[in-house]
Amino acid sequence: GGAPGGGGSQPVLTDEERDTVELPLWSIALGLVLGLLGSVAINTGNNLQSMGLKELQKREELDELDNGGSDEAEKPAREPSESRTWVIGTTVFVTGALLNFASYAFAPSVMLAPLESIQFVTNIIFGRVLLKKKIRKR
Repeated sequence: GGAPGGGGSQPVLTDEERDTVELPLWSIALGLVLGLLGSVAINTGNNLQSMGLKELQKREELDELDNGGSDEAEKPAREPSESRTWVIGTTVFVTGALLNFASYAFAPSVMLAPLESIQFVTNIIFGRVLLKKKIRKR
């Protein structure tokens, strides 16, 4: 084995050069799967965060009713981290971002970038299922 940076090391490729190098099929497939999972996880996490914030808002409204509508100044606003759903959503979101980042190590960006449109589709699905939003045609 040679020393790091020695004559036997691979040259560093630019993004353009990397996109023209033939990658093994397994690498491209892994990159695509990681990219899809990452995009879905980002959107799922985002929707879970929204659910968590809505839950906190409902709890604050219930607390106000229990206190007879007294001033908010008596009790500070709840922090998002008080919602387990929000914390789980944040964890799923960060995991998705890391998966997306890792996907670029295995597949060319020209193949991965269009996959991010799956976030739009999952946003519609999760908005309907998790957040009970109505879907309308425009």
